[in-house]
Amino acid sequence: MTSIVPLAGFAILNLRNFETALSDTVVNNMAFIADKKADKINHYIEDSREKIRSLSYTPDVVMLFEELQKNYKKGIHSPAYQQTENNTRHVLTRMISDYDYYDLLLMDTSGEVIFSIKKELDFATNLQTGRYRDSILAESFRQSMDFLTTEFSTFTHYEPSEGKAAAFTTTPLLKNGMPIGVLAAQTNLDSYYPIVTDSTGLGKTGEALLAKKIGDTVFFTTPRRYTTEINRGVPIGQLAKPMVAALNGQRGQGISVDYAGHSVVAAWRYLPDLHWGMVVKIETNEALAPFIQLRFYTFLALGILMSITTAFALLLGKSIIHPVNDLIQVTKKIAKGDLTQRVPVYRHDEFGELAQTFNHMASQIKQGYDNLEHRVQSRTIELVSAKESAEDALTQLKTTQNTLVQAEKMAALGGLVAGIAHEINTPIGITLTSATHLSAKTDKVAKLYEQGELAENELDAYFKLAEKSTQLITINSRRAADLIHSFKQVAVDQTSGERREFDLNRYIEEVLLSLKPALKKTMLKIELDCPEKFIINSYAGAISQLLTNFIMNHAYEPNQRGVLSIRVSRINDDMVQLTYSDDGKGIPMELQPKIFDPFFTTRRGNGGSGLGLHIVYNIVYQTLKGSLTFQSAENGTTFTVQFPRSLP
Repeated sequence: MTSIVPLAGFAILNLRNFETALSDTVVNNMAFIADKKADKINHYIEDSREKIRSLSYTPDVVMLFEELQKNYKKGIHSPAYQQTENNTRHVLTRMISDYDYYDLLLMDTSGEVIFSIKKELDFATNLQTGRYRDSILAESFRQSMDFLTTEFSTFTHYEPSEGKAAAFTTTPLLKNGMPIGVLAAQTNLDSYYPIVTDSTGLGKTGEALLAKKIGDTVFFTTPRRYTTEINRGVPIGQLAKPMVAALNGQRGQGISVDYAGHSVVAAWRYLPDLHWGMVVKIETNEALAPFIQLRFYTFLALGILMSITTAFALLLGKSIIHPVNDLIQVTKKIAKGDLTQRVPVYRHDEFGELAQTFNHMASQIKQGYDNLEHRVQSRTIELVSAKESAEDALTQLKTTQNTLVQAEKMAALGGLVAGIAHEINTPIGITLTSATHLSAKTDKVAKLYEQGELAENELDAYFKLAEKSTQLITINSRRAADLIHSFKQVAVDQTSGERREFDLNRYIEEVLLSLKPALKKTMLKIELDCPEKFIINSYAGAISQLLTNFIMNHAYEPNQRGVLSIRVSRINDDMVQLTYSDDGKGIPMELQPKIFDPFFTTRRGNGGSGLGLHIVYNIVYQTLKGSLTFQSAENGTTFTVQFPRSLP
């Protein structure tokens, strides 16, 4: 076994040397292929630019363009345009017979496509304002107009050409040095694709990729082996490293990972004339196939040799391993809890002495375990009894806490009833007084009328009194009705706990109206900012209790002025944010971690129960399924509640 280790090390060292040499050869080959392909592509693009540029300098083209532009305004079906269009088609078709373009188009400076040999859907449309204003043709048109340069666009699906991939070469048409339009040539894919997709020297898994960066998005201008998409934009952060390096103007080669997650041998180049990145690659499994095959057979031979050596060693050491295995098996059984197991003693050498010593140790462990088990059972009985007592105490504590929380809610409702009763007494008293006075005056006028002694001025005075009394009765009755309605809705919601659909703005106004009597003796002002007709589906009673506890737990002195602010807003279509804030004295920093704890209060001697904010916390997280945060400083406290607009 020992002799195999140097042999294996020597074999692995040779494998590594062979892998390094083969990798260098493959990487250099990829670099050579990338350089050749870059030269071919640059030549093709530059040739396309030069052809379209030379065509734009032809006087006949400029003259035909001006005549087309003039007659286009008369309509594409007018005889004048038809004649000019036929002449232009004849001249341009003759001129480009050797250029191998798919289509030629002419656009005026406003972006209107006034001529096209193919007359596809982009003909007679405006590239600035029409349906194709975001197309690659429109982008190249704007660049040629803005910079007066010849541009070669990226390849992408082009809707007017039945959604097929397309690219355009555009150049400005100049007259006296001023642009009068743009000439565009649509690339013939039958001549372009053989250049970029040529896989000579790339084996079965190799491919060449071309891409262009626009902002932070990258568009591939050639098909990719593992995807059918050509022009789908890919965020640059999701690209493989070779393409990122190429788009950043770098050139290099090496082993990397491609867009499909495969290990590849790649070479990357930047094409400065096109501002494109190019990656030529082949999968590592194919490129390094000779090394992989050699590695397989080397490790296979080492494995066979090691198996033979191991079998010989096992046969040699069987007499030693057998008693050791007996000891291991007994040890495992003891570890599983069977302390009665013992190692058989059938030899009188060192292994026999080891077995006897182990059996003695096992006996000592069993005796100690029996004593420990007895003590554990006794202690367990004590712990079970203590646990049951603690659980009973916890259950009683939770029951007491729930009772106190419910009592706190009912106490708040009771205070609300008392305030409403006091507040409603004034309008009811005014209504009763006005009605009684009107009734007495009516009886008096009736008697005068029966006796025939009713004067005109007395009748006028009666009508004025009746009108004034009726107004007082109506106003105060309506005021009393509003108070009763507000109290009724709020009281029902706080006691029923049912979910329903309601207008949040209107409901908050009703809650604030019901709390008005409680705040009447204070110098506090409440400001509400909530969208009108804000319909939500939630627990109205929970929101009422939430606002009541916020407002009634204010930290103002009896005669201190202050503003309580309630702001409601939409976070999105599904979430609502309710913010309550005051400009009081705030919560001391050392007390802030405790404010939601039950029974924690700083007003124990002034009637505070310490359950107000604890109830708020439970309402937000348990009933409204929302979240609650707060901020507090010396100039006030703000609570922010976020909850779903519609609960399931």
